[in-house]
Amino acid sequence: MIQRALAVVGITAWMTLCDRFFHVATTTVVHFWHPMVGDQTVWVIAVFGLASIGIVATAPKLAADQARPLRFVAELAVMTTIYGTSGFYGHQYMRTVTAAYAALFLIRLAASRDRGPIITAALLLAVLGPAFESLQWRLGMFEYTNPDFIGVPWWLFPFYANGAWAVRELGALIRRPVEDRQAEPVTT
Repeated sequence: MIQRALAVVGITAWMTLCDRFFHVATTTVVHFWHPMVGDQTVWVIAVFGLASIGIVATAPKLAADQARPLRFVAELAVMTTIYGTSGFYGHQYMRTVTAAYAALFLIRLAASRDRGPIITAALLLAVLGPAFESLQWRLGMFEYTNPDFIGVPWWLFPFYANGAWAVRELGALIRRPVEDRQAEPVTT
């Protein structure tokens, strides 16, 4: 339970910081709800917290076969790079960024052994992530400066799909302690 709570806090902090430094700072998104810290609404913490709870609750069901902490760190680095490029280039080169993220996803998928679980995770993320952001846009919380569809840019769909590998690695890390405890012999 503590590990899941720490995962929620960590993912929430990561998303909040990435939003602040990659999307708000580059005016890829503009926030409207007060109170604000700089140009970012403090409500993103609650919204990203809800998203993190969903990710942490779902990730073990999509988990990779074994926990690989370094692989998770590598996947987090990939997603941080994707987040950064979406902010620095996404609003100027929307089609190029969309194509690059889609190509990255397809290349990674072709190189993956576990295509079924990756596709499942990618579809969940690519549908639910933009839908959740679209809801926030409809509520007037923020807006993308160059939206394409339902208040979000096209690149957001493959952006989320590329998170499938990170979610699977996270799921394995979350699931591991339970499996380790179950594998321990019972002594009397």
